[in-house]
Amino acid sequence: MNITSLPTLSFGAHDPGQGKACVMEYVSLLAGEEWSDSPKCTNPMLAETARWVNDSLPDSDRHLLVPLIGRLFGTDQATKALTLGLYAWREQHPTMVKMRNAGATCSCSLCENLLPLSPRPTAEEMVGLLSDCIDKYDEAVGRAEHREITEQEYADLAEAVTA
Repeated sequence: MNITSLPTLSFGAHDPGQGKACVMEYVSLLAGEEWSDSPKCTNPMLAETARWVNDSLPDSDRHLLVPLIGRLFGTDQATKALTLGLYAWREQHPTMVKMRNAGATCSCSLCENLLPLSPRPTAEEMVGLLSDCIDKYDEAVGRAEHREITEQEYADLAEAVTA
C-alpha cells in the first residue's frame, strides 16, 4: 500500500476511498477488516470512546489520536462483565466528571444526546481519557504495557515493509 493512499483523520463517518477516516475506520482499515467505525478487533466501549474523542477534537488536534490507533487493535478479548466495568470506570474518569459538571450528558450509547460542553475539556484531556481507558483494559486482561519503539525497531520495520 502506498502511504499517500492512506486517509486523513477526520470528523464523522466516511465511505471507503473518500480520503478521510475517523480513528475507528482507520483501525478497521489497518486491521484488514471491512470498513467500519466498529471493527470486530476493538472492544465496543473503547471504540465508542474513540469515536467520541475523534468527533470532539478540532481538526488541528485530531493527530493526537495517531499513537493510540495501534493500541485499539486486539482489544476484543473482554467479557461482557469487563466491558460493563469499563463503562462504569469511564463514567468516573475526571474528563467525564468535568463533562457532567459542565452540564453535558455522557457520550455513551445509553444517553441520547451530547450537549455542547462549557467549559469544554481540552484535547489533551479527551485523548487522555481514551488512553486511560485503553490502559484500564490492558490492566484488566493482562495485556502488555505500552512502550516506546526503539530506533532499531523502526529501522527493522522500514526494511521489512520495503522488502
